[in-house]
Amino acid sequence: MTARTRYCGKCGRATVDTEDKFCRSCGSDLVGTNTERSTAHASTRNFASDVQSPNTLESKPWKVIRHFLPIGRSGRVSFLLTIVLLYGLVFLAGAIVGFLNPDITDEEINTISDVSTVPLVLLYVFQMVKRLHDFGRSAWNILLFLIPLWSLFELFKLIFIRGNKGPNVYDD
Repeated sequence: MTARTRYCGKCGRATVDTEDKFCRSCGSDLVGTNTERSTAHASTRNFASDVQSPNTLESKPWKVIRHFLPIGRSGRVSFLLTIVLLYGLVFLAGAIVGFLNPDITDEEINTISDVSTVPLVLLYVFQMVKRLHDFGRSAWNILLFLIPLWSLFELFKLIFIRGNKGPNVYDD
């Protein structure tokens, strides 16, 4: 009897456990997909992804944190949703601070905004790096955003142009 192996429809990597609901490599949903093939025909089986260590970035607690790190690739929709989420968190934090302390001065507001700008810009840069990885480009290409008019063209590409299809060197 040949064993059955499920393959992810998004990344194409194999999963031995047929009870899995999510791909161990990319995290996409495996429910409702007809992606079973015989292992006799599976010559590109990835045995390293069969065992899931709790200390890797693939474990469940790291799924959310990993989304904000410059690791892997990010599609257009994921990129835009993350940017909107970050803006929403800043707005929410400002509303909470204003509600809790209505007598806050302009100097205190400027200090809070200066302190919160550094991690926020870092998260934006991380998302832009992931989007550049989707095009197969290095993180060093983020320096192109320092060129005034060229940065608008690059930002347009990040938002509206589809990344490379299939795997590239920045896949996990």
